[in-house]
Amino acid sequence: MHPTGLRRSQSPNKRRRVMNEEKGDGGGSQQASSPSASASASASAAHAVVVPAVPAADVATDSGDALPIAEKRDEILKAVEENQVVILMGETGSGKTTQVPIYLHHAGYTSKGVIAITQPRRVAAITVAHRVAQELSSQVGDLVGYSVRFEDVTSAATKIRFATDGFLLRDCVRDGDFSRYSVLILDEAHERTLATDMLFGLVKRLLVAGKRPQLRVIVMSATLDPSKYGGFFRSAGVVPLFGGARGRGAGGVGCVRIVRIPGRQHPVEIFHTPAAEEDYVEAASITVMQLHVEQPPGDILVFLPGQDDIEALQQLLEDKRVKLDRLRRHPSPSDPLPPSWQSSSLDMLICPIYAALPVDQQVEAFRPTPPHTRKVVLATNIAETSITLPGIRYVVDSGKVKLTTFNPRTGVEMLLRQDVSKAAAMQRSGRAGREAPGQAYRLFTEADSQGLADQTPPEITRADLAQIVLQMRAYGISNEESFPFLDAPKEGALDKAVKMLQDLGALDNRGLTDLGHRLSGLPVVPMHGRLLLDSMEFGCLEHMLSIVALLSTENVWHHTLTSERKADKERRKRVSTNFRRLAHPDGDHLTLLKAYHRWNEVSDKVGFCKEHGINHHALVRATKIREQLQGLLVRLLGDVDMAAHTQAAVGKDEQWVSIKQCLAKAFFLNAAKLMPPTRKYRTEYGRQEVHVHPTSVLVERQSLPQWVVYNDFFQTGVGKKLYIKTVTAVEGEWLVQFAPAKFTAAYVKD
Repeated sequence: MHPTGLRRSQSPNKRRRVMNEEKGDGGGSQQASSPSASASASASAAHAVVVPAVPAADVATDSGDALPIAEKRDEILKAVEENQVVILMGETGSGKTTQVPIYLHHAGYTSKGVIAITQPRRVAAITVAHRVAQELSSQVGDLVGYSVRFEDVTSAATKIRFATDGFLLRDCVRDGDFSRYSVLILDEAHERTLATDMLFGLVKRLLVAGKRPQLRVIVMSATLDPSKYGGFFRSAGVVPLFGGARGRGAGGVGCVRIVRIPGRQHPVEIFHTPAAEEDYVEAASITVMQLHVEQPPGDILVFLPGQDDIEALQQLLEDKRVKLDRLRRHPSPSDPLPPSWQSSSLDMLICPIYAALPVDQQVEAFRPTPPHTRKVVLATNIAETSITLPGIRYVVDSGKVKLTTFNPRTGVEMLLRQDVSKAAAMQRSGRAGREAPGQAYRLFTEADSQGLADQTPPEITRADLAQIVLQMRAYGISNEESFPFLDAPKEGALDKAVKMLQDLGALDNRGLTDLGHRLSGLPVVPMHGRLLLDSMEFGCLEHMLSIVALLSTENVWHHTLTSERKADKERRKRVSTNFRRLAHPDGDHLTLLKAYHRWNEVSDKVGFCKEHGINHHALVRATKIREQLQGLLVRLLGDVDMAAHTQAAVGKDEQWVSIKQCLAKAFFLNAAKLMPPTRKYRTEYGRQEVHVHPTSVLVERQSLPQWVVYNDFFQTGVGKKLYIKTVTAVEGEWLVQFAPAKFTAAYVKD
């Protein structure tokens, strides 16, 4: 390794080898000439693979007529006219997301109602809405708008509405028959989120009931199995017409039709590592730097599991970029750069993109790359299919994804880094060939590639279903077991969700309680909704709005690999000292509130965050969420006087007590009891022995409180420690007072 940290591989033939030729749906692969050792970013000469049916990107320079979908326009409109359900198979970049709503608008469907297009992710809903509005010469919020969690940019004039699947699902509570919509487009259906699966079931119920014969449903995806979805709608009484074959009901409303959209194919060479990479972040940094200095111009897209990995890699690359620039300008005889590295003149622009990143920063990845610059986009799986990035010629794939798995028996949630599926790996590699021939570098072996699962497990089989059950009851569905799920949830998952809602007071033997109805109208998990509603009783509504908004954001604190690896020792010490001064000794919820309150008071908000290890953008987002939650409470409960329900300012002892009491009442199911002489706790739900997460302020205390409530209960891997995170001390007597059916005075004092 160079002292600069710009390590080269031992030998190209040892560092990378290229995958053998494969065949795919596109009718076979073409063999491309292998790159030379010096120009391959450590790839050996072997066979190359073309990702089948890879279309070029739907970029701003393409008009609708130039996209692959254009030749299918008439066929799509005819299929929609003659069939109630249309399944549209088309690769990412073929233009289906932007062009289908435009085709339907020009065909008159917006005169019959609103066209809704769902997206699994908010960034996709927002960016595509802007793109379609631009094509239709409209302002976002007029003809074209978007609706995502905590943000609704629509008006009475909006006829094309891009929305997250979760938003449309909540909208269904008010309008169970989707009566305001003429067309429902369920995009990226292969991602199989909870909300998308629920929408599938609700649409199927609507078809079975025959209530909306004029409603049109379009299911769009790049990788879904059409036979599975055809069978699902067949059981609703509609007849699928595969490949144009006709059967009973052909040509009339109530049929299903599958339309396939061709793509523009460009060869993509796929390279694998000869051995598994233990540190994929470090391996990605090496690969990116070698591509940057040795390969022709073209942007690089790096797939990583989560925000922490993205921030870590961003810091590594920034450091290496600075060192490389210094050595180019001031060569060192003791550490000479290879000739190709010395002659390369491209600068590097690093653009992260992940769900929690503010939208104004996400758009940097979509802007044209400046002259004499190579853009390096660091992305989660959001960039697999939900969005199309122009200019990408190289893909670096960690082969990892973060997936949440919930165990209904124990109540343990595991957020695990897992291997991607084969379908996801092919989608990632294909990103290099959207506009021109490209290369994909997989940081895993070819043998590991062959052993990947075919598809990612649907979220319905691995998630906590409490919020979904609450929504189902709000729709009037009293028997969850009979709901037409595309895939059945885990055994016992629905029963556990019902039991939790009953304990919370949202359900009783007659169905939804008044509390349950109010909770179903809030776009937060039931316990967070309970916090907001209970806070008026305790006189801390303003403060609880802030806490719930902060809990609804991601990564408020910079407890990341980036800060640990790269922050200088002095600064790290200073930030740690500042954080301890800011922290409230009784717990993390209170510390969050103190930090947010202080941030609101200071003029230099960015500087304050840097000096206290806080993610400034998370607090900006929390402020927007807080405003939305306040507006929702006003609509839900009438004209709420916030000041009247907030008795004391932050910092007053009596207010801290009120906040902790409110937490105890709303989070009693998430209570845990200390197990002396250890520093472990036992959860009331599932009776699990757990550790307080090392990021909690409570770990600094010499003596831990006897009782705590927590926000998160998770495991970092199979067989690893169980943790509770975002933890605050409460009094056992409060639990007896607020949940006497669960706690007795003798038990809490024992």
